[in-house]
Amino acid sequence: MDGDEEYPGHMTSHKSRPRLWTVFHLNLMFSSIEESLRAEVIERCYRPLLAMVRDLQIPVGIELSGFTLEEIHRLAPDWIAALRALIDSGLCELIGSGYAQIAGPLVPQAVNVANQVQGMQCYTEHLGQRPTIALVNEQAFSIGLVPAYAEAGYTGLILDWENTVAQHPDWPLDIGRRPRTLTGTDLPPMAVLWSRSIAFQKVQRYIHGEIELDELMTWVDEHALGPGDVFPLYTNDAEVFGYRPGRFQTEAPVVGDEWKRWRDLFQALRNQGRYALTGPSGALVEVLAEPTVPIAPLADLTSAATPVTVKKQWKYTLLRWSVAGRNSAVINAACHRAARAMSDTPPEDRSWRPLLHAWSSDFRTHITQRRWDAYCAALPSLAPDLMDPDPIDLPSSATDAADSDGCAKTERVIVLRATTGERVDVNPRRGLAIQAVRPGSLDKTVCGSIPHGWYTDIQLAADWYTGHVVLEPPGTAKIADLNPARLLRRTSTLLEGEIPTQLGPVRKRITLHGGGIVLRTELHWPEIPAGSLRLGHVTLWPEAFDPDTLAYATTNGGSAEFFDASKGAIDHTQPVSASVSARSAIGVTDGWLAIGDSSHHLLLTFDPGLCATPVAMIKVLRPGRQWFGRVAFSLQEVDDTLKAPRQHDAPLVFCLRLDWRPGPPGAPKDRDSNV
Repeated sequence: MDGDEEYPGHMTSHKSRPRLWTVFHLNLMFSSIEESLRAEVIERCYRPLLAMVRDLQIPVGIELSGFTLEEIHRLAPDWIAALRALIDSGLCELIGSGYAQIAGPLVPQAVNVANQVQGMQCYTEHLGQRPTIALVNEQAFSIGLVPAYAEAGYTGLILDWENTVAQHPDWPLDIGRRPRTLTGTDLPPMAVLWSRSIAFQKVQRYIHGEIELDELMTWVDEHALGPGDVFPLYTNDAEVFGYRPGRFQTEAPVVGDEWKRWRDLFQALRNQGRYALTGPSGALVEVLAEPTVPIAPLADLTSAATPVTVKKQWKYTLLRWSVAGRNSAVINAACHRAARAMSDTPPEDRSWRPLLHAWSSDFRTHITQRRWDAYCAALPSLAPDLMDPDPIDLPSSATDAADSDGCAKTERVIVLRATTGERVDVNPRRGLAIQAVRPGSLDKTVCGSIPHGWYTDIQLAADWYTGHVVLEPPGTAKIADLNPARLLRRTSTLLEGEIPTQLGPVRKRITLHGGGIVLRTELHWPEIPAGSLRLGHVTLWPEAFDPDTLAYATTNGGSAEFFDASKGAIDHTQPVSASVSARSAIGVTDGWLAIGDSSHHLLLTFDPGLCATPVAMIKVLRPGRQWFGRVAFSLQEVDDTLKAPRQHDAPLVFCLRLDWRPGPPGAPKDRDSNV
């Protein structure tokens, strides 16, 4: 090696030159690559990568999942031996991923723990190594993931810089120039190494021949900063060099030897003499060796407006692995049921691996039709059959609560009352929308419907309902279930009805049970076109909450997370563009979300394995002296991965329970199972 270049794991004192580090992400599960082509990917992408490292003696990080490692061992065991030799020599540093590439904020904590434990088992078995740094899967990060990585033995994480700093315009620039050790209440310290989406996209453009080497070198010189700073040259896919995965029609053909362009880049950086080329651990040398590096709170990495960060531009959101794809919400529910069946299985047990594989993010994006068909055929063997506990059965005729034409009688409000004091006012003319919810402990409305004109601000001068369904196809009028309902059953504590829509009927049941309100919604829609499909809306009554102490709590792949919602606007539902219907979401991986102020809150709970697993979205606005707050749940959103229309033989079911609880939002100590 020349000058200040460092082997990946070599610990040195402060270096006089900026350090450039590189990680190649290897993924044989790549969504658009058929299984039959995996050997070709190894030959055209993975072998040239190792040859370049060996020939140029350039230190790099190699990140791959346990599943990818197993596949390479099956198809090309000599490649594994070559990688192990480079790791032993110090040229390659193993960077962890887990057994499968899973979007962690969308799965229960036990699944995330098992994924990391099983990944470590694979690394030890095939490479004799236990990595200490992990590249967070899909760069989808939530605070709740940290314990799973720490429990597996990781001391450092690679996270996206641009999407983190976007939430903190007040941060000084030097935070992004150096790694940091982050900590927080009840969370272990974790070193964070910043990756940069713009940097790896810039390098890809050079390798693909879209820009020339001098342009890339100039850009690096302008951004790699000064002595002691570290900069990520590349932190993304290896399968896009010398090969094209076929995700997009706009992919440029491979022209020339792209791995030679990589060699030219590394040679030019070495010849320039300005930088020390290093691996990830070499980039972390100061933060790991010098306790004087500032410690920042982990909670600063996410916010109420962006509870989960991801990589690249805003069109890449948590929604692409949750409620887009071919039918992600339905297969996620099946995976939740399978995880529930394994609740007593220790994370070290290899029987976790089929489920971890089934939860891979690649099944949820640009998966090929052949792989999708095979996946759907195999999934039932993992997931227990769905047993719908309480379907809404259509009676042979409507009750006397309906007129002869099947629509609700002329009454504008139907009142349900429980002996414990709970009261729900329902609007039969607007699809059984909930007009007001009054807990037994209060004689005031806490959520419901806000009529047109209540807000003076024009952006909110509309009707805002609770409990309704809205499908918004791009470029056409929205479809909602706010039509008059045909009443099916009615008692003092239960109301059941059916609402006609252009796509088919929606059946609803509202029940007062155990001090709470249960809203069951069934979409009897044989086909669902492209569009955002949101339901279970809960509109907060402004006068029931103090906006200056507003907060929410939930889970995003780990233990409970708490978010201050009192400062600034929050709008997870805001479209990114005409082709991406929302910019953020909450994983709600344990099926609960609490929202309220310092004195009381609403607890919203559902079963994530019932039929289709939703994500939650929050909208909080404070125009002038007024404020607006709402929660919605989504079963489908639009982005480049969505395949629609979707066919459904059985109804889509979502069952939401609302409870009123004292104290600020927090993890529920108890949950009624009747949801």
